[in-house]
Amino acid sequence: LLGRPHSAPSDYWLQCLRQNHHIKLPLSQFCESTLAQVGIPDSECHVISPGYSPEIDEIESQVRHVSRFRFLTVTNSHDLARYGTQTVVEAYSDAFEPSDAVTLVVKDYGASSGDTTIREYLHGRSGGPHIEYVGAFTEKQDLIRLYKSCGAFVSGHRGEGFGMKILDAMACGLPVITPLFGGNTDYCTEENCF
Repeated sequence: LLGRPHSAPSDYWLQCLRQNHHIKLPLSQFCESTLAQVGIPDSECHVISPGYSPEIDEIESQVRHVSRFRFLTVTNSHDLARYGTQTVVEAYSDAFEPSDAVTLVVKDYGASSGDTTIREYLHGRSGGPHIEYVGAFTEKQDLIRLYKSCGAFVSGHRGEGFGMKILDAMACGLPVITPLFGGNTDYCTEENCF
């Protein structure tokens, strides 16, 4: 995604989209504006935004930890820079002391790729506030339980086409800390998130 008006297109795949005249179904206004930047006419674009995961309504709320406040961030080992994972960990480490009753839960849904960068980074930290790493595959219901066991959701993304995990966190009732940039601006505002 380009995301910056009047910037030079750098993504070959986006350039190729101009050559076919199939209807494009971007997931957000951000994605639609990116397609417009590479010359896709409005007549070929129709935004269809997904809703939150319906299983959220079926899973009972978890008892949140009383002794520790838990922040949750969801990342992908394949693309740590786009997810801003290291930035989230550094901000968390700057904000809290080891003695503070807080935990940052880092859920890595790309851990099965064999990329151990984030795991090694987290294990290489000396001191600092508590961080829990979850790299195992998680069924959808267990992922929702994880969301509901935390007190807030943090996204440090640098580009989300829609931000399904952000929307799911909001649907679980979690306060959300997120950049107001990308596809999540279709539903995230200064009034409903930090």
